[in-house]
Amino acid sequence: MSDVLRQKEVLKINKLWEPIQLETPKVVFGDLSKHKVTRKGLLIYDDQGNPARVLKALNIEWPLDANGDRILTAEPTYEPVDWDIWVELPVRKFDLFVNTAKRRIRVPRVVMTCGYGGMPKKRPTNTLDTIYNLYNGICAYSKKKIPRSRATKDHFIPLSKGGSNELENIRLADIEVNQRKGDMMPADFGVAHVPAIVPRERRMAELLVNHRNIPEWDLFMYAK
Repeated sequence: MSDVLRQKEVLKINKLWEPIQLETPKVVFGDLSKHKVTRKGLLIYDDQGNPARVLKALNIEWPLDANGDRILTAEPTYEPVDWDIWVELPVRKFDLFVNTAKRRIRVPRVVMTCGYGGMPKKRPTNTLDTIYNLYNGICAYSKKKIPRSRATKDHFIPLSKGGSNELENIRLADIEVNQRKGDMMPADFGVAHVPAIVPRERRMAELLVNHRNIPEWDLFMYAK
C-alpha cells in the first residue's frame, strides 16, 4: 500500500477541466478530506450551503461488457464527488486501491480543484542536456555541430564577473572553446554579441503526457 500512496497515480485538473499536475494518492486523499477556509480559518460554503472541499474526485464510468471490463471505445460519464461519497464507491477489478483498517478505497485517477482555474507554467532547466537540445548541438561560438561528449555550458558573462546562471546567460560551447574563453568577458574573447536561445515558459497542460496509457488521463491530456 505504501508504494501506491507515494507514486504519481493521480491527475489533477483545474475547474476548467485542464490538466495541471500529477500527484500522489497520499497527498490527494488528504486534500479530498479537507474543507476550504478563509485566511481567518472560517469555512467556505458552496452554492448548496455545504462546506466546500479543496478537491473533488472525478468518478469516471465507462459501460461494462459481460466480463465486467470497461468498453473504452464508448463515451464515459463524469461526476465530481465529495470525499464522503468517494470512500463508499465499490472497488472494481480494474481499480487501483488502498487498504485501510475499515475498507478498501479506490484511488481516483483524476481529481478536480474546487475554485482554482489557473494554469501553472514551467520553464526549462539549465541542464547540459537542455542546453544541448536548445542549440541543436551547435556551438554558439564556432557555429559547428559538436558531439554531446564535447558539449559544455558557457556563461556568456562569467559568474566571477557578475553573470547569472539563468538561460539568458548560458551558451552551448565546444569544450576547447570554453577552455580558451575561460573567465574572459565576451568583448575580450572577440565576440560582441552571441544571442541566447531561451524557450518560452510552457503551460503544464502542454507538458503532461500520458506515458502510462491510463484511460482516464487520456480524457484530459492532449500533449503527445
